[in-house]
Amino acid sequence: PMRMLTLQGADGQPQRVWYLLYRIRNTGGYLKAVPKEDAFGNTQFVMAKGSRTLRFLPLLVLRSHEFDKSYTDRLIPGVLDRIHQIEIRDPKIPLHDSVSISKVSLAPSTETVDRSVWGVATWLAVDRRTDFFSVYVQGLSNAYRWQQDDANPEQPSLTYKTLQINFW
Repeated sequence: PMRMLTLQGADGQPQRVWYLLYRIRNTGGYLKAVPKEDAFGNTQFVMAKGSRTLRFLPLLVLRSHEFDKSYTDRLIPGVLDRIHQIEIRDPKIPLHDSVSISKVSLAPSTETVDRSVWGVATWLAVDRRTDFFSVYVQGLSNAYRWQQDDANPEQPSLTYKTLQINFW
């Protein structure tokens, strides 16, 4: 669930921080193209399952549907340690923000070994009246799609695979 905490702002006024705690793991089993020669010596590519270390390069955006506003995940000094004390409590388990988690190599987890990593996204100055919103997450996949608009065929648009999490 979305959580909130209050910080003392630089101007001495309280500021509400919205945050979303998450855990990410590499499940392995991605598809990769493997070259294979046919009987005539031609190279064809077949899909095979692979498993390797990956990186998570997150982009998290909170979008208020009532007020048509978007808020990008921000790094807020001092808030990561406070959230770690509230949520994780174990100093041996690191908690990452959107920048530090991108530096972590995510080794594949197995049924017996969990190599998941904890992260948190934080937003500041979200309208207090917001109660119907979505969080959009990019970076979980490198999937994308080019789309051509019939009205403007010279300007294709690039769409990234995005997870939408709805809250109300």
